[in-house]
Amino acid sequence: MKKKSTEKRNLVWSLSIVLLFAWAAPAQADGKKDRLTALPKAVGGALAGVTVGVPVNIGKSVKRMTFDMHDSISQNFSFSDEADIYSKCMAGLLAVPYGLVGGCIYGTIKGVEKGVIQGSEKPFSKESFSLE
Repeated sequence: MKKKSTEKRNLVWSLSIVLLFAWAAPAQADGKKDRLTALPKAVGGALAGVTVGVPVNIGKSVKRMTFDMHDSISQNFSFSDEADIYSKCMAGLLAVPYGLVGGCIYGTIKGVEKGVIQGSEKPFSKESFSLE
């Protein structure tokens, strides 16, 4: 049993090395060494962008969606032109769960999207980490 797992591991490693050299061989023939490091940079940038970008986007989205919904509900609940304490409390009770759930979903989607796209195009940039 142990022999089969080591054989599989050796096969995977050898195939990986062969694929890496086959992929990098045209780059060395042209004299371009950037192609050799382009794929690892893109993959690393995308992984780092998703890892950092998702929590950042979730925080931004939760805050924005909660405040937007709070303003909208408090204006609808008030009986005058200005929002009173009753409308603010009711708006807070309804806006916080909406902002948490909606912001987590929207922030996760946008964080993954920005992390993968921007992380592979411009690795380790502010755009890939959703900091802009």
